[in-house]
Amino acid sequence: MNSFEANWFKKNKNHSIENRFGERLPHEFFDLRLDFSDKSNSANVVILHSPMSQDRYKLDLSSGQKYFSRKACHKLTAYEGFLPRTFDQTGEPQKVFFYSKRALTRFTRVKFMFSVMESFCQSGDCDIKKTWLKRQVLIGVAEEDVGEFKLELADMEELKRTIQLDQGSISPEISKPQIKWSDYSRFEDSKKYFLTKTIFLGQDYLDKMQASCFKLYDSFKKSITDDQFVDLGVSKLDEAKLRDQKESELRKQRLPVNKVERLSVFLSTFGQQWNTCQRLVYHGNLNSNSDYFWKTRWLQVFISLHEKGYFFNCKQKVWQTTFIREDGEWNESLPKNLKECSLKDFDIAISLIPIVLKTMRDQDLSFDFVSYDMGQNGTHAKIYNWVAREKVYNQCENNLNSQRSLPENLKWKGWVREDSEAVRELIR
Repeated sequence: MNSFEANWFKKNKNHSIENRFGERLPHEFFDLRLDFSDKSNSANVVILHSPMSQDRYKLDLSSGQKYFSRKACHKLTAYEGFLPRTFDQTGEPQKVFFYSKRALTRFTRVKFMFSVMESFCQSGDCDIKKTWLKRQVLIGVAEEDVGEFKLELADMEELKRTIQLDQGSISPEISKPQIKWSDYSRFEDSKKYFLTKTIFLGQDYLDKMQASCFKLYDSFKKSITDDQFVDLGVSKLDEAKLRDQKESELRKQRLPVNKVERLSVFLSTFGQQWNTCQRLVYHGNLNSNSDYFWKTRWLQVFISLHEKGYFFNCKQKVWQTTFIREDGEWNESLPKNLKECSLKDFDIAISLIPIVLKTMRDQDLSFDFVSYDMGQNGTHAKIYNWVAREKVYNQCENNLNSQRSLPENLKWKGWVREDSEAVRELIR
């Protein structure tokens, strides 16, 4: 049992990921069904890490591919995986640890025997209770090994020590753990919590979500990335006059004129839906429309930086950080911020993003663009997406990955209109 059919990317070729032969890739989270059995307390589990390895992997939900995250200090004593089509109480794939005497590669069925409540602090002041999140973690044995492997308390205590040490501390100066595990509960006793507090994604919901995101992406392409007449450079004076006339008509109707203004309106209207879709539904297809694909990747990281507390100050032409107000919102609103930016300002903001990403290496969170997950420890999967990198502080050396260089194809062409020299002279 090591493969499943690639159906998730079958719906829309314009928003899918394919290998170099044009074949659709299977989505590790959406293409496999959970198939939970209430009678046997078992379900399908997709594998992330193998036991006795220091390599740690993560899942990029958008592409549905696994990628190498970091080299840990300690070897896991169990497999780590996640339940397909299932989110835990924090909105992340439901985490599972399980034991097996067999060499497993992709997924298997697991019988759940215990669970723990995992508390973790991702950012901020971890001495404040409200900065800690809590989720249920399942522990079990591969169904094929149930009769041969007896799960002892000592096994789980060893796993608990490894997990807490592996995740490291909350800062270089503070040795407090970033993850804490509660006492164990038998799964049968905690099953009600699992069934009522976990988010199960049914096929009907997934179909509607995917279709809604495709519609949003098509709207984004039409209104933001596709050139309208007012976005084009001109070579003749009568074309410039016609363009100015069109701009004046839009202004009179109080409609956005250029791409920055249209982006501001789009995010004001669809910002929350956009963030959800970007996380779960792949945007674009490098194989079928590479120009559009690279445009979306620049805009994707531009918006993501704002979601993480960065913003571009158009007056000072510099990226800065903001703070969260008492109402839980960032002090700098991206749609509002964009209203103060010209096309030239926006091009400057994009051009400075590589410098911002380089600066973020020393912060708790940064972004990498992963094309193929290559390297000695890589999965060799095609991802072509931005992934978040969390900094982990622990005692062993070389526990952090170096920032990956941006691909040469990832170039911003700019939104400033290129008029002919003759038109520029006349306009002056």
